[in-house]
Amino acid sequence: IWRKGKTSVNEQYTMKLTGMTIQKDQLYMAFTQAPASEVRESMQPDAVILQSYNLDSGTFREWNITPLLINDILLQVRFAGIDGQDAIFLYKWNVKRWEIRRISLSALDKIVQR
Repeated sequence: IWRKGKTSVNEQYTMKLTGMTIQKDQLYMAFTQAPASEVRESMQPDAVILQSYNLDSGTFREWNITPLLINDILLQVRFAGIDGQDAIFLYKWNVKRWEIRRISLSALDKIVQR
């Protein structure tokens, strides 16, 4: 259980590691995050989080990359690694089934981090 202390109210979350990889001097980790009070095995992930940690400088970054749900339910997420400048995710949907998504790391660098 992860206690998030950056908000005005401390909320407890469960975070499940969906994959990690090292690319040059960066450690990348992906998680699903759900409120601890509603944890169930069949529960869809509430958020998908990508984190990076620079092993040389100690710089930590985190992004919420939860996909938009359109007439479907996200059942599972797997972080497949880094390919070039893209993070590769495998999403399992209820209707569409499996989908591979490439997320540009350079585009994430331009987004305000959590």
